[in-house]
Amino acid sequence: GKVWVPDTFSYFTLVNDFSRRTKLASRTFWKEMADPNFDLKDLSDQKRQIAYTQENIYRTLIEVFESIVMLYGKQVSDFGTLATNLVFVISCVIALNVIAIAIFTLRALIKHIQTLQYKRVCIMVALTLPPMAARTVYRHFREIEWNMKSLEDEEMEKRQMEEREDFKGKKKNIEEE
Repeated sequence: GKVWVPDTFSYFTLVNDFSRRTKLASRTFWKEMADPNFDLKDLSDQKRQIAYTQENIYRTLIEVFESIVMLYGKQVSDFGTLATNLVFVISCVIALNVIAIAIFTLRALIKHIQTLQYKRVCIMVALTLPPMAARTVYRHFREIEWNMKSLEDEEMEKRQMEEREDFKGKKKNIEEE
């Protein structure tokens, strides 16, 4: 133990060694500390630990701690950039979804409003027509409906023909009066 031997250690080895030697150095008496002699051959074990920690703090540990702090800072910065980019991408995707849903909703709404408006106008026309005109419109649509049903049912066709005859008979009676 008369010379310093430089070795390369990992971070955890250096920290564990430093803490172990600092603990041993804390057992040094004040009388020994007052002695200015730091020759390796004349030092007690406790004073050697003090010398070792002093030398290694400036030679190896501070550089390692600084490099680790710099790496940690870079990783935190990279993580912050990643988080910012993720928030931006997610916000864009959500905005596109909202826009797409809004477009589809407005298209459907416009179609339904036109359909609803058409139905409303038809109902209002039917309600505001004079009674004779309303009956004529009703008969017209009833006849169309029966024609559609009669294509499927022969009995319906017979009923339709009978009602036409009845209608013609009533019409002649009304004209004669």
